[in-house]
Amino acid sequence: MKHSILMVDDNPGVTAPMSEFFEQAGFAVRIARTAAEAKEEVGHKHFSLVITDLRMESGRDEDGLGLIRHIRQHNPGLPVFVLTASGAPETESEGWRLNVDKFLGKPISMPKLLTTVKEFVGQFYGAVQ
Repeated sequence: MKHSILMVDDNPGVTAPMSEFFEQAGFAVRIARTAAEAKEEVGHKHFSLVITDLRMESGRDEDGLGLIRHIRQHNPGLPVFVLTASGAPETESEGWRLNVDKFLGKPISMPKLLTTVKEFVGQFYGAVQ
């Protein structure tokens, strides 16, 4: 089974290399640049994992926490990783309250992120690709 990831970040400098790296590792990847785009994607497609930033300037409608709230309401079993440079304690505590599966700080090396995702997917879905 080929696992799919939805990456949500308004910075193409982040999503383009991550997407390429994960696709080379065998994942299918979709990119959303705003929370609104991400909501549309999760409403129409199945994903194994969502990796989202918390602060998105281009999608002024809402931030990553709003997206996570939406996912928890409409797709409660969908795993969510937060990849953020914001380490504000109140943000992290709200994320944990919303059952975020992992908080990862930026910057993070691509190999470390890939290993973390593969380990999680293997444990969550019962098989590593």
